[in-house]
Amino acid sequence: MATVWGHRFGAVSVMYEAVDPRSLNSVINLVATGRFASAQALLHLFVAAGIAPYQPVLLSSPDGGTLLLGPLVERHPKGLLILDGVHRSLAALRHGLSTVWAAILTTQRRPEPAGPLVPLSAVTPSTAPQTWIPLFRHTDNDNFRPTQRILEQAQSRLELDLRLLAKEDHMAHADHSWDKDANLNDERLGADVVPTRYALTAPQVVVNDDKQILIVDPHPAGTWDTWMFPYASLIVTREEVSQDSAGQDTGSSPILAIAEGSTFRELSEALGALRRERQDEYVSAIQTGVNNVIADLNGTWSGAGFYTNYSLKFSKTSGSYTAYEFNYFLNRVAALRLDIPHVWIEPERLAAELEGSETPFGRKVSSNVADALPAIHSAL
Repeated sequence: MATVWGHRFGAVSVMYEAVDPRSLNSVINLVATGRFASAQALLHLFVAAGIAPYQPVLLSSPDGGTLLLGPLVERHPKGLLILDGVHRSLAALRHGLSTVWAAILTTQRRPEPAGPLVPLSAVTPSTAPQTWIPLFRHTDNDNFRPTQRILEQAQSRLELDLRLLAKEDHMAHADHSWDKDANLNDERLGADVVPTRYALTAPQVVVNDDKQILIVDPHPAGTWDTWMFPYASLIVTREEVSQDSAGQDTGSSPILAIAEGSTFRELSEALGALRRERQDEYVSAIQTGVNNVIADLNGTWSGAGFYTNYSLKFSKTSGSYTAYEFNYFLNRVAALRLDIPHVWIEPERLAAELEGSETPFGRKVSSNVADALPAIHSAL
């Protein structure tokens, strides 16, 4: 508002208030009948929808939505002066409404209005030519019917703010991935990335007799569209770790010591300790979960991991970070019946495909698949 009218009003504050339309004034005494009829039709839409005129609403259309504000009214020493919205205010008055919602401006400076004030009750719909030529002060610039310009500037500012927030959100909520040899190990956690959930995850690197590995997309079509290894997880919250089955605070798990200032290496070690603490629960969850993705796959699960890496990922749903331990297992099979999208491929060829395309075979590839390829090649 200040950027639109700073030169005229100085500082401006705006409050949405319910006002009596009989207390409103204009600087015109005639309004065009066509515009007045449109205002009456709009008022009927408000009434039919059970919305008090003129609360801000979003009008939908095949081309998108239009934000509609209430009348814009200046709190002037001479009275409440309508700056924009005379037709809507008059429609409400003639409909017999005792209140309408309007955006009321209180300003630092109070310049003379564009013309002599006319009570809204004295304004009349007319087809006379002068209704189209309001020859008053300030009508040759943005001070006359300014709402559209205000909305355009507000939308531009909002879009800029959203872009800045998205950039800040990306910076503040960036994901982190590492393994035991990464430089990240000795860096310290900030307070905002300390995890409250832990996902002990076992990707299954399924290998056939031709030393091809299996990547699958187990999710419904059109959702993730991502190649990944069959996997399952045991997910535990910090609250669950901190309490035993009787609800008593145990305080014994190293994961509970992870806090601001802990290193990524300490987080890795604490995740490993958590997996060992819950080994039986972990094995049961992995066997059940993997079997739900590919029937009978867990029958050949070796139970010995050959590579481990880690991730910290931000969840917008919970507004917090989850720490992942990915413990990779070789799962050798002779044949599998697969009813989900899948590809059998040599690790070297998959690496080459990733060099040439971000979507080999029509889908993205999960980052942990790419990260594990060197270790898989060595394990085979």
